[in-house]
Formats: sequence, structure tokens, C-alpha cells
Amino acid sequence: MHKKSLISFIFAIFLVFSNCTDIVEDDCDDFQKNVSVVKASINSSWTFSHLLPINEIKNDTKTITIENVKENSKIYIARVNPTNTVINEEYVRYVENASNIIFSDSTKSKSSRIAASDFYSEGLHEDKIEPEIKVKFNSTRAASISQQEQIVANIGMSRKIYIDHGIKNGSVCDFSKDNATLMAIGKYCYVWIIDDYISHSNTRKFVNKSCAENIAAKFDDMYQMIIEVFGKESNEIYVSKTRRASMGIYSPTGTKMNIVIYDIGKDYDSTKSGSIVGYFSQKDYYAEGVADYTNVGKYLYLDSYYAGSKFNMAVSTLAHEFQHLINFKMKNMVNNISSSFWFNEMLSMLAEDYIQKSMGIEDSNSPKNRISRFEGHYRDCGLEYRSDNSLLSYASSYAFGAWLVRQYGGKDLLRELSRNSYVDIDSIENAVSTITGSDIKIGRLLGEFAQACVFNAELLYDYPTFNKDEGQLLPIDLWKYKPRDSYRISNGPVFYDYNDRYELRPYGINLIEVGTVEKTGSVTITFSEISDENQKMYIFVQ
Repeated sequence: MHKKSLISFIFAIFLVFSNCTDIVEDDCDDFQKNVSVVKASINSSWTFSHLLPINEIKNDTKTITIENVKENSKIYIARVNPTNTVINEEYVRYVENASNIIFSDSTKSKSSRIAASDFYSEGLHEDKIEPEIKVKFNSTRAASISQQEQIVANIGMSRKIYIDHGIKNGSVCDFSKDNATLMAIGKYCYVWIIDDYISHSNTRKFVNKSCAENIAAKFDDMYQMIIEVFGKESNEIYVSKTRRASMGIYSPTGTKMNIVIYDIGKDYDSTKSGSIVGYFSQKDYYAEGVADYTNVGKYLYLDSYYAGSKFNMAVSTLAHEFQHLINFKMKNMVNNISSSFWFNEMLSMLAEDYIQKSMGIEDSNSPKNRISRFEGHYRDCGLEYRSDNSLLSYASSYAFGAWLVRQYGGKDLLRELSRNSYVDIDSIENAVSTITGSDIKIGRLLGEFAQACVFNAELLYDYPTFNKDEGQLLPIDLWKYKPRDSYRISNGPVFYDYNDRYELRPYGINLIEVGTVEKTGSVTITFSEISDENQKMYIFVQ
């Protein structure tokens, strides 16, 4: 059962009053055009308590005096953007000065921080990326199959399957049919290997029959777990752009899942091994004659190098892609809506997260391997997809989702996120509100998320944290990981200096380490005067 966090009480009693608001035109295309600016002038106070170590700073507050703080206590600030547009650093509030605080030097200098764009120097094989495959429609009518075309599945049988033969601009391309052999039959799936990649052993880009049998067994093991939470995949197929009919009438493989193993994108070499572990494409949910390159049925694709050499990563990816296939039904087919890329990917990574314990998958082969990237570079990406920072987009979405499901009910929340009739932030707000029975908005959730990224201790109240055991979802210790590409020796999220100013990405956060209390008593903090009225700011004492 979810316990109410401290921020929930703060939100219940907190109202924001602006001292003075101006409308400012911003000419930069990446920022909002009309900015409502608040000018702060109010002096306020707050009495710290171990049962109340967090306070929201009103936008009109110029200074705050914190009473009852102990020597050597740490003061932190969290900045939050609860909107879908960027807040320019010009309108982001920061600490100008403070009394009785020894300022920290968290980030040393701006030049010491490695840019987010430098991620790509490391091998992408440590992360999974999703190719973009656009459905290309034909004008011809759907073709149903005859009884002769319905396969009678036997190990060793062959058939032609559309696969890609290259990668262009991050997307698989150049589709044509190649011969595939049925190498394993599971309760819920067929596993095919494209003939060019069949071998007696699992080496380089080649896999054997045993690998296919193991993949089938793992998919059978995870199938019921996943559909119980995320929903059952569709047994219908599109026979036009909008009309659907029974898949059994149109698909040679009926309603069984097809898992196809080959060198995705033909990009294997001995140095980088390959960049795409697996994918699902909506094109296969269209009948022959309706869309180009459709295999007409339920299809998931796995890269042969990963299936043979990094088996557990391939298994985790199988859960990831299966969620995409289910999401196509639950959001597109049932509700006629499409998820944003970041939201769909968040759900798929949470599907991996959910099956990790049962499948015996190590953190290094799960989405948890993205946490270190989030910890080092979270300020560069909120809940959004950035094509220039694709791997960080995955990391940021997963970190938020991993915290959210552990804080707000585990699989029950996952079920709501997948099955409700909303997508993106609307789905999150509605799912959390359904579970808690309270109207909870994204601003409050981001504030709690920021708190979970700051506190790392046994506290006297039920504070938001990643470190909760939710059955299949194992606790996460953020301080187990070292921020990737960071000069810092210590683990955990990077904190920035008291007067650092950075843009706030859509639904993004900044974490600031102000400093250490010099002596027991009170501290006074002075903030910058101008801010975007949408920005939220919290102060934490630890």
C-alpha cells in the first residue's frame, strides 16, 4: 500500500501568490514564446524539523530564513519544470547568497563537465536503441490466405520472411524476403533463424538451434507475467488502414508470436558487434497488400549477435519489444491514440524491469545499466525524446518510471499506465490518481522524484525513494552507481553549485547542493529575483 510522502502534505496546503508578473517575449525557437515572469520580493521563514525536512519555495520569495538547523547539515535545492516546454536559463532561479552556510563546490567548473553529446564515444552495445520504422501503405486490397497457405509448424520447415538489410539515419531499411528456418516451437511462439545466420555454435553473428530453443523457453516463461500486467496483445490485423479482422484469416502463422533472429541492419563487425538488439514494427499488423514489407502477424526481431553472445540482454529486450507490441493494441487499436516515444520506451523498460527478477537477469543486462547515464546528465533531458541525446532520453524516462512504480504501487500502477485510455503525462497523472484516490499532478510527482534523487539515508518519515521492494520490482540504490562520463569519484546523482544556472528541460529537474551549515542556529538564503512563473523550487535539509 502506498504511504503518503511529505510533499503530498506540502502540496495540500501550499498556494502560490505572485508579487509581480510580466509577459516577456523570447525569440529562441527552442524556448517558450511567451514567458510569464515573477519578480520575487517577499521575506519568509521556515522552522526545520526532522519530520519536515523539505519546503517548497514560493516564486515571490526573495529570501528565506531556516530556523533550527544543526551544524554540518546539508542544504539542497531542487528546481522542477512541470511543463512540456523548455524554461530558459535566464528565467531559472538560483541562490545569490546565504548566511551561516559554507558553499559547496559540487561541480568544480563548467568546463570540467563532459558534454552530454560525448556519450557516443562509448560502445552502444551497452544500451538498446530503437530503430524507427514507418509503415508504408499500398492502395491494393488485403489478401486473405487459403488453407494451403496456413503453415503446419514443424521444426526445420522453411519460409520467406521480410527482414532489413541495412541501417540509414538510425532506422533499419532495404527490406526484402530472406529464407528462414523454424528452429523452435514454444507454447506461445515460433522462433525462426534466417538461414544466413544458422551455425552449429553461437559465435559472432551466428546462432544455433539450442539458442532458438532457449529463446522460446524464456518467452514462454515471461508471457503470462507480462500480459497479466500490460494487457493481452491483439489477435486482429488491419485489412485496411482502419478496418480490422481476425488475424487467423490473414496470417500464415495464425495468432502465435514469431521471433525472428538475424543480424539486424547487417551491422555486425568484430569491434562494435551491432547497435540494435531488437525491435517490433507495426507494419506486421497489416495484411498483405495493405502495407509494404509486412510479414502479416505477430513478429518480434532479435539480433543474432546478442541472442548468441549476450543472451540475458536479448531476453530483456524480448520483454521490451513485447511491450511495444502490446502497447500498439492498448493505446493505438483500443483507444485510437499514440504514445510519445519517451512514454512508450518508459513502459518497455519497465517491462524489462518487471521480469528481471524472475528471469535472473543481471543489472548490467537490464535497463538499470542506464541509471549511471541519468545520474551524470539528467539536467540535459526531462520526460521527452531528444534525437541528439537518444540514449539519455531512454535513461531519463527509465529513471523516472522506475521511481514512480516503486513509489506508487508496483504492478498495479504498471497495469494502469498500460491499460488506461491516456498516454504520456495524462496517463501518468490518471494512473497515480486512480491508485491513490487523490488528484495528483506532474509538478508534485517531479518534486517527489527530485527528493528521491537527493536523500540517501534512513529518515524519520516515509520519504520518496527508489529503494522500495515492490514484489517483482527490486529496490534500487541510486548510490550504488557512478555517474557516467563524470569526473566525480562519489556515486549517486550529480549536484550542481548554488549559483549554477541551466535551462530546465520539459518535465525536467536540476539538483543543487547549496552547502553545509556552519553552526547550529538559523541560515538565510537569498534567491535571484526573476523566474518563470511555472518553475517550482524545493529546499531540502539533510
